Amino acid sequence: MPAVFRHQDDIILVDNEWTTRVKESARNEPKRRARLNLHHSEDDRVQEMLIAFCGDAIFAPHRHLGKSESICVIEGRLLVVFFDDSGRVTRRLRLGPSGSSWPSLYRLAAPAWHTVIPLDDMVVIHETASGPFSSESEPPPAWVPRDDNALRVFIARLRDDGEHFGVEAAVER
Repeated sequence: MPAVFRHQDDIILVDNEWTTRVKESARNEPKRRARLNLHHSEDDRVQEMLIAFCGDAIFAPHRHLGKSESICVIEGRLLVVFFDDSGRVTRRLRLGPSGSSWPSLYRLAAPAWHTVIPLDDMVVIHETASGPFSSESEPPPAWVPRDDNALRVFIARLRDDGEHFGVEAAVER
């Protein structure tokens, strides 16, 4: 199965069938994530995606220069961790689906280092980012592990540290 589903329809509806298809694809992908592009082209000024990722998916800390992004959680729970330029954690956000006790949506409009960490076996989000998409990215700083195993340990530590602030505290400053 492909990790990225594309379409050229003028109207696309995301129903349970699409969500299930993207989740199944994520389960079968080596990186344990998949997405449905709601935009037509990488050149579009708005990049919109339905993204599913498994609980063991890892995302290296990164930042978007000159771009913004927003994430709305549809299913599962997610931890977003922000860092300063030296790698010190500056903020943690816990997000959950609408109707949960946690916020379901956040928007980032600054070039802050961040990572997303799934807190459940499967997380589904709607992400919107300013385009056009560029595969060129800023090299990660020295504090981001380059080796996959070291990155997994780094992310696991962030997840464990995140559990030390209360469930009631959806935002830690």
